[in-house]
Amino acid sequence: MHIIIMSKHLPLISITRKNPHSLITNDVTDISPSTQHDDGLWISTYYRGIEYLDITSGQFTHYNKSTVPGLPCDQTWTVLDGGDGNLYIGHVGSGFSIFSPKDKSVKTSERSRKPNEFTR
Repeated sequence: MHIIIMSKHLPLISITRKNPHSLITNDVTDISPSTQHDDGLWISTYYRGIEYLDITSGQFTHYNKSTVPGLPCDQTWTVLDGGDGNLYIGHVGSGFSIFSPKDKSVKTSERSRKPNEFTR
């Protein structure tokens, strides 16, 4: 699978299984620009967590349960760079997380079984 990004820097992204710095999976659910770096994109995936793409180098950094044990799961619907050094991640069935890529800290909230109530 290929993902096409309209950019003068990187016209095509593909998965290369033997390259640890390539896109980790083809199940992309959301793409969001980095507010910290002009040449970066945050990518959420359905089964393999969050990816950071450095557009200049074409290399990906993987953030998932293997690299960030505090994440509740690797299934993500959306990612947003809040501009405050944190990512806001919406998980599939596991609420949402506030993640700091700088120190790999995670705060997670999940919806409780009671209506309109969240747990930490």
